[in-house]
Amino acid sequence: MPSINKLYPILLTFIMLSVPRLAMSQYENNDDKNIRENPEITQIDSIDCDIEIPAYINRNKNYIITNGADWSRFSRRTVAPDTTVSIVHIGDSHIQADFATGHARDMLQQLYGNPGRGLITPLKMAGTNEPRDYAITSQSRWLSSKLLKKPWSSPMGFTGVSITPKSKKCDLTIATLTKNEPEKPFNNVKILHSGKLEISRASVAGQPIECDIEYGDGSATINISREVTEITVEMTKENYLSIFGIVLANTKSEGVYYHTIGNNGATYSTYNAVEGMGADVARLDPDLVIISLGANEAFGKLSINNITDNIDLLVNDIRLHNKDATILLVTPM
Repeated sequence: MPSINKLYPILLTFIMLSVPRLAMSQYENNDDKNIRENPEITQIDSIDCDIEIPAYINRNKNYIITNGADWSRFSRRTVAPDTTVSIVHIGDSHIQADFATGHARDMLQQLYGNPGRGLITPLKMAGTNEPRDYAITSQSRWLSSKLLKKPWSSPMGFTGVSITPKSKKCDLTIATLTKNEPEKPFNNVKILHSGKLEISRASVAGQPIECDIEYGDGSATINISREVTEITVEMTKENYLSIFGIVLANTKSEGVYYHTIGNNGATYSTYNAVEGMGADVARLDPDLVIISLGANEAFGKLSINNITDNIDLLVNDIRLHNKDATILLVTPM
């Protein structure tokens, strides 16, 4: 794995494709007036980076407000042997489309190893746009809920999307898609959900595939006997079932997971409305949580206190349940 000095500029370069400035918030209490007025700023231009930075990025704006945050654990994780680092990037439409974050994921995994696509979300099944490198489809009928469209017809998940089958038996076909890039196989599928489900069959191209199934608290994991790029999972729900997302992994590789949670129009307050947001983010075992929100707040009529209260609420919720994760706030354009 790379050292933090190598990982830093790569993350910043690709996040900077969307935003001109970064800020970090890891203060210890709500009395943060001093650090807001007197932030500790770290320049990173002196760090060597082999990646070409586009000319339209203003390098003078490329800095982090550390506010005394401790990055040492994340640094140790990046240099530990036989380690996979987990990054979770939460945001609005910029993150949902996965353009800049997709570039970040591809570059990090090309350099340091690809343990799998990571979190994917049934956005298209919920009636909205989906990244182009995966597909989740079904022959069954489902109800769906989206973060910004209330009232929700089913329990909302931390991904901002929830799908619920209309019948007791249902299916999902999950695939990674590529056009000009190498295939992205996986051999481990974790379905994140509320309620209970039982997996009755897993198949590839209509043929059963050998696998082991493990059930956990809010998850069902399929360990596949070989690498695949598409699988169909047939399930039976018990009582109720809502599916929030799926994690695709390749257990034969180590490297960097770059999970994304993005919803069009999202704000800090909309994520705060999701019950158990911070606890569910912990399902992804993050070493670094990046939050890219604030653009949609700019169109509202919120006071500064209201905005900072919403930021504090989300950050503190995530920190409470992810004590080992570093948290990075990205300012809007």
